[in-house]
Amino acid sequence: MSAIGHHASAELLSRLLGFDIAPNRIAVSMAAGDHALILRLLQRLPEGKILDEVELAAVPLRAVIAKPHARLL
Repeated sequence: MSAIGHHASAELLSRLLGFDIAPNRIAVSMAAGDHALILRLLQRLPEGKILDEVELAAVPLRAVIAKPHARLL
């Protein structure tokens, strides 16, 4: 399931991972056993700035795999 609401982020991840990830702006709740791939920008963007895929690729990014801790569910 994709919960990526930004079109260029979905395109960039699709290219990096080698399979299609559709943009899908939804709220997500995780359950025990779930994992999430989180794409985080390491640079603050100007207010209201929307990046295209080329601009996004130039921003420092970090991707992490996260899973919920049972005590926090």
